[in-house]
Amino acid sequence: MCLLKKRGIFRRWWKELDIVKILPYVRDRLAEVYFWHLGVYFEPQYSIARKISTKNLYMLSLIDDTYDIYGTLDELTLFTEAIERWNIDASEQLPSYMKIIYCGLLDVYDEIESDLTNENKSFLVNYSIIETKKVVMAYFQEAKWYYGKTVPKMEQYMKNGISTSVYVQIAATSWLGMGKVATKDAFDCIATEPPILVVSCIIRRLLNDLLSHEEERKRGDAPSGIECYIKEYGVRKEEAYNRKFLEGSKMKNTSK
Repeated sequence: MCLLKKRGIFRRWWKELDIVKILPYVRDRLAEVYFWHLGVYFEPQYSIARKISTKNLYMLSLIDDTYDIYGTLDELTLFTEAIERWNIDASEQLPSYMKIIYCGLLDVYDEIESDLTNENKSFLVNYSIIETKKVVMAYFQEAKWYYGKTVPKMEQYMKNGISTSVYVQIAATSWLGMGKVATKDAFDCIATEPPILVVSCIIRRLLNDLLSHEEERKRGDAPSGIECYIKEYGVRKEEAYNRKFLEGSKMKNTSK
């Protein structure tokens, strides 16, 4: 019953944002995201961590859909600049629909800081903000490739894919609210992008490309790693499927 009540709280938060009406192009993934994090840490003492992670990933999903299928390059330029500034005043330059996303994101982070103040750990939120900025910059790079009709080299694509996988950002955010184990040393380690985390990012990026690139291509998304590989190496799609994981594994140090 308690878990259902928590889900109801998230649903009310989602309705307050009025997402369906204002952003009809986005995927409604709130329930999916909530139960995903419930599986990651279900223990009662991690309720704050679940709340933080659920809201974080849902906001990332809204931003991802906006960059992938809706925003114009001019609008995305403004949004990227606003994210770099990370200040509520920056919302004034945004289209009305983007203001909802931007202000919603900043509200989530204000709430996170408030939740962590009692533990004297609000300073750790900056680690997540830094990684969020990296994710948005990487999304913007993909948008520039799309609007510029550019298919990047695989190495360039995979380097950008470290951030678009969002795993580093998720790692830097999911530890917030974890209590005593959420030490500054742990966040400093995440910030260095250790090899095990980079490899996880690459695997996630490659798997996502293999599973969704056809659908993304039909809806007019930026080129995936499959298209990049095909163009660079002159192979057929089936061969790209077979070779992409092996080739991608060589890219694990491209973020260094």
